Amino acid sequence: MPLVALAIPSILIGALTVGPVLFGHYFTGSILVLDRNDVLGAIGGEFGGPVRFALQGLLAPPLWLAAAGAVTAWAFFLRRPAWADLAARKARWLYRVLTEKYYFDWFNERILAALARLIGVGLWKGGDEALIDGALVNGSAATVGWLGSVMRRVQSGYLYSYAFWMMIGLALLLGWFLAHSPCRCGPPSTLGARCRSSPSGCRGSRASTPGTRSGSTASHCRSSSSPPS
Repeated sequence: MPLVALAIPSILIGALTVGPVLFGHYFTGSILVLDRNDVLGAIGGEFGGPVRFALQGLLAPPLWLAAAGAVTAWAFFLRRPAWADLAARKARWLYRVLTEKYYFDWFNERILAALARLIGVGLWKGGDEALIDGALVNGSAATVGWLGSVMRRVQSGYLYSYAFWMMIGLALLLGWFLAHSPCRCGPPSTLGARCRSSPSGCRGSRASTPGTRSGSTASHCRSSSSPPS
């Protein structure tokens, strides 16, 4: 009854206002519609009043299809329920498709929802727990803790420990300078004199020219390393 009470005034109000609201000048100045998009204008050319419009709706196929569905449901479920059981047995595939609602719910729950849950779990486990919490937050804290434990062993507070590490550092620095020095052939006593006499140093004297064998380079370094008589 409440819906019937709402339907009766809706029909009356619609019959009185459908012409001026849809096809008249009710919204003139408020809604601008281009001529190529004026769909209501094309429909308004065939509008002959609310009664004729309602009669045209009664002759339209959607109304008759809806009526046929209502009559079929009444006959199968109210008049002859055995017909529904017989139809379900004869056309199982159609009955299954209709009861499963064309498998739209199955597709949403089994495919879309499952895929969304899988992506969510992957971002939670891989992105949040492993990358953000594990690598960035906890990983940086663990790295700082490990470096602190290593540096704590170096910073012992004993003077002999600091002197030992200073000696190791000086030895490494001296080794680096010797490894990158241009004068590396001959005994240390002659390095200074040979480097001062040759701008290119012993490294330049070892550079072999085309047609010169590598043995001459070694003999040159040996001869240059011998002290003058």
